[in-house]
Amino acid sequence: MSHLWNRVAIERPDWLTQFILHAFHCSLRSHDAQTQCGAVLVDSNNTIVSDGYNGFVRDIDDTKLPNLRPEHPEDYGNPSLDKYLFMIHAEHNAILNAARQGKSTLGSTAYVTGEPCCNCLQYMWQAGVYEVIYTNDNKAKMTKNNPNYRKTFDLIVELTGIKVEEVPLSKINSKFIKSKLKNLDI
Repeated sequence: MSHLWNRVAIERPDWLTQFILHAFHCSLRSHDAQTQCGAVLVDSNNTIVSDGYNGFVRDIDDTKLPNLRPEHPEDYGNPSLDKYLFMIHAEHNAILNAARQGKSTLGSTAYVTGEPCCNCLQYMWQAGVYEVIYTNDNKAKMTKNNPNYRKTFDLIVELTGIKVEEVPLSKINSKFIKSKLKNLDI
């Protein structure tokens, strides 16, 4: 048996920290001025299949589109004032990016910076993403205050069997992150 003498222990992130950080990194590209969200799809070998952020369709002049929520209820549906008409969610974009590259998402796990909406939950199930791990960083208005929305979400989970797990940010290896940021003198 050989011994390794020229070796020192190094600190590396666990997979949860690695992929949640990757999702947060993706969220930095978001066009949304109020809710930046990122998602990463990972296969069973811990290999990244695809990633995405909430944003507009590719290859357009995004300065011509609204990136804020409408201020008044009557402004919803107005293409000059309503970002929701144009914004594609991070999870959906990750699926679309994989499809565009010809990559399978079957059996993958999604790591997301916030709880998925009901549509994204269904898109992921249809694309073969059977597990979703998200942080509690982004609590969307629709899930916070709407009991009917929560019932719908829970029904989708029950009917599909998709595994959904909320991971508090405190569970992410913050000691590792802080030590790396300290090394960068940020």
